[in-house]
Amino acid sequence: MEAPELSGLNPDEINILLNVLKRDAQLRNQEDKRISNIRKDIHQIKRKAALKPDEQKKDVTRLCTRCRSELGLVSNRGDLCPKCHSKVCSNCQKTVDSKYKWLCVLCLKQRELAAQSGEWFYSNLRNNDKKVVILGSDLLKVSLNKSGYLGKLY
Repeated sequence: MEAPELSGLNPDEINILLNVLKRDAQLRNQEDKRISNIRKDIHQIKRKAALKPDEQKKDVTRLCTRCRSELGLVSNRGDLCPKCHSKVCSNCQKTVDSKYKWLCVLCLKQRELAAQSGEWFYSNLRNNDKKVVILGSDLLKVSLNKSGYLGKLY
């Protein structure tokens, strides 16, 4: 795909495009921060789930896989996450509206990351077409750069 020809645009139209690209950059930065926060949450959940030295002597089947709290014998015995099959306490089970009634906190965060980052969409595109995905705003930046207008953006 090649960059669009912008030589026929007047200065007002170029300014409109530059403003749109500025807004696009701001939104991408916000989105990157939000996705980064979700990745941090996932990392914290995994760190919390790591087996501590003092827990190595305990029966780990009696611990929640996510928060490491002790599971009861009668109540809060833990259930297997329908997606990852890890045994989790009731505090680490989150209700969802889908084919699963609930997911563990880690699976839910991973699902949220895939949905909000567009990972599921772009990976399917790459797998089906074997092509690199190029955004329209990137093509526009190439055209503006060739025309010498991109310096006004930053």
